[in-house]
Amino acid sequence: MASLPQVVVFPLTLVVADERLAWQDWLSPRAEALARAVVDLSGRPFCRVQLPPELLYAFVTPAFPVTLLGEFWRGFATRGRLNLHLDVERAVDPHHAVEAAFKAAAIALRLAVALVGGGVPSTKGTLAV
Repeated sequence: MASLPQVVVFPLTLVVADERLAWQDWLSPRAEALARAVVDLSGRPFCRVQLPPELLYAFVTPAFPVTLLGEFWRGFATRGRLNLHLDVERAVDPHHAVEAAFKAAAIALRLAVALVGGGVPSTKGTLAV
C-alpha cells in the first residue's frame, strides 16, 4: 500500500491570531459527487470521514485507495487540533469523491479561520487553547 507524503500541520489554534475561531460547514459538488465538511477549530481534535458504501474498496489510482482519504484527514485533524466531520454524501467516480471531499474541507477551513465580526464564537464564551 502506498504511503502519503509527510505533511507538517501546526495546531491551528496557534496559527490563528486573536482566538476568534469559528466553526464552518461547506457543501462541495464535483461532477456527480457531493461532499460536506464541518470544521470546528476550538482545539479539540476529532475526525469522522463517511464514504458511500460502494466506494469503500474503490481506488483513485492503483496506489491510492479511497480509504486513504480518511487516514489523511484523521492525521490532519489530530495534528491541527480541529474537529472535522467529512461526509461524501454521494459519488460514482472515486476520483470525484476525493476531489469533492478535499474541496469541501479546504473551503470550510478557509471560512473558519476568517475573522469576521467581534466576540468569541463559543457557547462557553471562551475557546480552549
